[in-house]
Order: sequence, then C-alpha cells, then structure tokens
Amino acid sequence: MQLSAEQQQQLSSTLSAEYACAQSLLDLLQKEHRILKSTDADALNSISREKQQLVIRMHRHGKEREQLVSRLQPGGNTNDLLRHRPESELTRLWKQLGEIAAKLQQQNEINGGMVALNQRHARQALDILCGRSGNREIYGSRGEYRQMESGKPLAKA
Repeated sequence: MQLSAEQQQQLSSTLSAEYACAQSLLDLLQKEHRILKSTDADALNSISREKQQLVIRMHRHGKEREQLVSRLQPGGNTNDLLRHRPESELTRLWKQLGEIAAKLQQQNEINGGMVALNQRHARQALDILCGRSGNREIYGSRGEYRQMESGKPLAKA
C-alpha cells in the first residue's frame, strides 16, 4: 500500500511523539534507579507519580498509532505497514521505538530487582526485631505454606 505524504507525516509525527515519551520514561527510570540506591522514600513517591503519568501517555500514543495504522491498512499492524519500506524514515523511527522499548524493559527489570531486594532486607530486619526466625514459612501436612510463629519480640514501643 502506498502512503500519501500527509499519511506518512501523520505516522511519522505519531511515532516521534511515542518515541519522545518513551525517552522521557527511560530517563525517569534511570533517575528512579539512582533514587533506589539512596532509599529516599519521598523522591520515590514523586517518581512513582511521574512514572504513572508517563505510562498513561505512552499508552495513549500507542493507541493513536494503532488507530492510525488500522485506518491506513485495515487488519494490519505497524510491522505489516512498514514491511515493504525497509529504507524509509518511518521504518527507522519504528526500529528506534523498538530499541528504546527494550531498554525500558531492561531498566524496569533492574529497578524491580532493586525494589524486591530492598523489600527482602526490610522483611529480614523486621523478622529480627520481632524475634522471628529467618525461615518463617514451613510446609504443612497437606503441602501448603504456613507461617511459623516463634521467638519473642526484642522490644515493644
């Protein structure tokens, strides 16, 4: 299918906006990574709100792109539409969007791992303060997990 100059411009504009939003989200995830190292709870809350807004914008841009592609090539997707344009500016933008999506996924996984590690450390510290053993989950006679209550609290507030 041949795209008119106007259609190419619309798709280019949509892909560019989606890419700019993705870049902002990547910058924010990298900032979140630095904050996770410092354990600044207030900054993390602020980042979380910003991240939520960017994810909503990303979703909106993605929907706009899908609707535009659907109008240009009913039943097709962006890959289908650009398959026969390997050297076009649109294909270059689409590839860049895919590359930044991979970076977003990687950074999000790194940050998620840091959050999980911080949660585990906090849980271990609470276990120590409450006098629970480190292995507080055990299997019951039917194979289900049970909480093991043992020990006495070290202090009460």
